Amino acid sequence: APIVLAWYAIVFPALILNYLGQGAIVIRDPHALDMRLTVNGEERQHSSTGGMIYDIYDQIAYLSTVMTLEPGDLISTGTPSGVGIASGRFLKTGDVVRVEIGELGAIENTVQPEA
Repeated sequence: APIVLAWYAIVFPALILNYLGQGAIVIRDPHALDMRLTVNGEERQHSSTGGMIYDIYDQIAYLSTVMTLEPGDLISTGTPSGVGIASGRFLKTGDVVRVEIGELGAIENTVQPEA
């Protein structure tokens, strides 16, 4: 399971604390989480999970009909408005991208060229 632990630590640090029993994360309403994305400190996206086209319950219900979901699986649900194609502003080498989602925490990465 080290790979699983490493993956969660990378995605959202708060999840790893819950997995190790070091802190309970209680998400009372998964449709009321604030979502922010910044590039080099400039806000590019700001929305709420409540603005998603399909709520998380519907997504889990549908996915459960076409695959087996296991505890710890991650579901990529898409993105709010503000993506590069719409604004004409694209990421470049050296940009620092930070994503924050409510109580789940934040992750920050620097864009690097493909090796």
